[in-house]
Amino acid sequence: MPIKYKKADKSIIFNEDPDLKEIEVMLPKPPPEEEIVGYGLPHKEQKFKRPFVPRKLFDLDKDKKVSMFDKATILKDDHEYYKEEIEFINKEWDRRINGVWYYINGKPTYIPGGYYFYLTAWYLERGYPDYRERDRKFFIFSEFVENDSSCFGFIYPKHRREGATTKAACWNYEYISRRRRVRGGIQSMTDSHAELVFQKHVVSGWRKLPFWYRPVFEGSTNPKSELSLNAPALRITRSNMGTDEMEDLQSTLDFMSSTEGAYDGSRLERYHGDEVGKTKSVNVYKRHLVVRQCLSELDKIIGKAIYTSTAGEMTKGGGEQFKKLIEASDYYDRDANGRTTSGLYVLFIPADEGFIVDEFGNSKKDESRQYLLNERKKALEDEDFDKLNESTRQFPLRLRDCFRNASDSDNFNMKVIQDQLDKFQFGNNEVTTGDFIWENGIKDSRVIFEPRENGKFKVSYLFENPQESNRSLNIEGVKVPANDKKFIAGGDTFKFTTVKGGKKSDGGGAVFMKRDHSIDKDEDPIEEWKTHRFVCTYLHRPKTKDEYCEDMLLMSIYYGCKMCPEINVPAIMDHFNRRGYQGYLHYVLDKKTGRYKKNPGYNTGTSERESIFRSYQAFIEKHGHRCVHDDLLTQLLEIGEDMGDYDLFVAGGMCLIGMEDENSFYYGENENEQDGDHIDNFFRTRTY
Repeated sequence: MPIKYKKADKSIIFNEDPDLKEIEVMLPKPPPEEEIVGYGLPHKEQKFKRPFVPRKLFDLDKDKKVSMFDKATILKDDHEYYKEEIEFINKEWDRRINGVWYYINGKPTYIPGGYYFYLTAWYLERGYPDYRERDRKFFIFSEFVENDSSCFGFIYPKHRREGATTKAACWNYEYISRRRRVRGGIQSMTDSHAELVFQKHVVSGWRKLPFWYRPVFEGSTNPKSELSLNAPALRITRSNMGTDEMEDLQSTLDFMSSTEGAYDGSRLERYHGDEVGKTKSVNVYKRHLVVRQCLSELDKIIGKAIYTSTAGEMTKGGGEQFKKLIEASDYYDRDANGRTTSGLYVLFIPADEGFIVDEFGNSKKDESRQYLLNERKKALEDEDFDKLNESTRQFPLRLRDCFRNASDSDNFNMKVIQDQLDKFQFGNNEVTTGDFIWENGIKDSRVIFEPRENGKFKVSYLFENPQESNRSLNIEGVKVPANDKKFIAGGDTFKFTTVKGGKKSDGGGAVFMKRDHSIDKDEDPIEEWKTHRFVCTYLHRPKTKDEYCEDMLLMSIYYGCKMCPEINVPAIMDHFNRRGYQGYLHYVLDKKTGRYKKNPGYNTGTSERESIFRSYQAFIEKHGHRCVHDDLLTQLLEIGEDMGDYDLFVAGGMCLIGMEDENSFYYGENENEQDGDHIDNFFRTRTY
């Protein structure tokens, strides 16, 4: 009975992930059935197997008495004796260049040339690689990128110990070793790690190659910093005068320091950036901008890059710039020249592919996924959030898992914060970015919100009825906000030129919508509330403090609420007073004296700091699942004992403790007390 074969795939869909858009890569048309390797074998025997090297060729390759340079000459001079061996080499080179089709468990499967070279020639620490469907996808995508004239390469966020560094090293060498006068480069998260990639993943693989894959080279068989595919220098003597020079490629593969400009001014045909998600000391996004110039000549792309990495901790471990590079590599978002912002594409293969495989090298996805989820479940049950975050990043099941944040703090309910942040890793449709401005540019008229891509504010609530915004009253000649029973604002002025790590301090601002009992009734489940949440955040460093303070004023006027500033730097207070909006400042009642304090807001000393953390703890525990401001959530996740670097955290804290102190935590709780005609309901007169 004839063996029945499955149909070959016409294409592969990459990036089947909610955070990405799918890319369809077309595959070559398969040859006739009888020309596919494994034809006629039972399905259970149709596995990828390295071809047997003919005995005479094997013996010649292993003969250490004959130099690498002379073995090719022996084949050429005695081609009749080595006829079958030469045919074998030619076939292997053809497969290396053009790829080959194998039957894998009854299915015609295309093996791209680069992958065939990797499987059959690139020796690893414990032997040659096993066939893996996941690896095949990597090389198919690299071949797809190679043939795309609008692309500089791709970014490959991957799971731990997946072998990406070795594959990229092989990809780098494979191209360099068959082209004339080209250069391949390597950078990594540190200078020493780049050297490790070169020595462990390039040189070790190169040294084990059969002689028919090793062009002539210059220098030691254990190069330290550069693999030079030049002919060795020939010392001229009487005996070798007139001898033809040895043919060489004059190509090189080296590594450089991790600095942004290490390859600046160089021409590169291949580049491997390893562990870019863990690079701390260098901005990998800026470094890529330098590298892409090395990969091009004017408007033409002449080289390709691969960036490989598991993600490090966001901000602290380099993950932030790695993520920025990924976001700039949207396959479907291109400029007028047909290129993505970065010039790169993204390849993401979830960790359940290739984690556990069957005897044919195909992924056992369900079993793999369950194994990984079991680990996460146990960490969650043990409330070991560090382990949970690390496991999720190291073995991502979707792209956003790569960038799951780590925390320095046990202050808050980490699960609530992280669950919310997971929703917004690749876009937050819950907030609108923009600026508060004076309508028609007329100062002290009306404040409106204008959506802008690079705006300073993120808002999750705007008034449907414009008449509800900008509400104010004039009480005894003082202009006061009329929505202060519904909203409260907080601000933290930037204090120093820089904070730790050389980063410039930002100004922080926030607006909190108090609970409205007319909307969220006592019988309503808390998770369904619409109010009692942050509705506006600001984390930005304008050119001047006056510009920042005016932004805080505009925000307060639009929402019609009072501003509770961190008063250690009195810039907000001074600005509001100077501009005639002293009625928009929130003064705190001193419970010891029964008088309002001289200055508005709080100076975040020990007692206020404890109050802020306590207020955040209660808010996150009960209401954090409704917080949609990812910038604030990120600071809540990262905050430690020192609040100095977390300006938005402080601004939000001003809202929370200011709201608690004013005894107006709920709006509409006692309608008989909503008497708007008395100044005490709008403006607290300072008493000295």
